[in-house]
Amino acid sequence: MTKKMKVMTMGFCAAMLSLSSLVSAGPITYDVTLSGDWFYVESPFGMPPSPVLQGTLTVDSANAGTVAAFVDFSIATGSKTWTLDDFTGDPANDLTASFDVGGALINFGLSNWQIGGSEFLFIYSNNTVSVGDGRLEDACNHCVSFAQSNATVPAPATIALMGLGLLGVRLRRKA
Repeated sequence: MTKKMKVMTMGFCAAMLSLSSLVSAGPITYDVTLSGDWFYVESPFGMPPSPVLQGTLTVDSANAGTVAAFVDFSIATGSKTWTLDDFTGDPANDLTASFDVGGALINFGLSNWQIGGSEFLFIYSNNTVSVGDGRLEDACNHCVSFAQSNATVPAPATIALMGLGLLGVRLRRKA
């Protein structure tokens, strides 16, 4: 193998390695907004009749397919703030998340089925939200939006590898 080929191969490998490490590394937080036409115009937990609710959801695609994919969740519905603890530990509850190949969240579902209880929250990224306090309930369809709120920042080693790859490409051109 010639010196040119070695330099070119090293540069290409370093560039590919650094690019692969730019793909989602660790948990990603999303802002969740619920707004739209609510069905019952009731006020569970003292919510306003047509609320706009906001919260956050943190997920980790490294744990896709498990409950551990959900790292954190918080959304207030009037006087009640729902957290991830409201969805874990009960087999009647459902946590689902789908990710793309880069690790970004495609959709999610959080269901709290308080069977025999009085409080519930169902939230699905592609369709429905339903919330109830035992006396009053409200729901809306097509009212959920979510957007990434923290960008993945490459580590210094990733930037150094990318620089090494570009240097290898440059040296190859000079040779």
